[in-house]
Amino acid sequence: MKISYYRSFLNDFKKLTAKIKQKFYERQEMFIIDYLNSILNNHSLNG
Repeated sequence: MKISYYRSFLNDFKKLTAKIKQKFYERQEMFIIDYLNSILNNHSLNG
């Protein structure tokens, strides 16, 4: 799976603390393995 990011996201991501970055990488790994994992709180958008 290829994940791409907006440049603004990458710039903002650089400014985050190491703890938040680690949490992001853990969730990203979960998403790659199983994107329907209930921990990720994924849902369809309506409206």
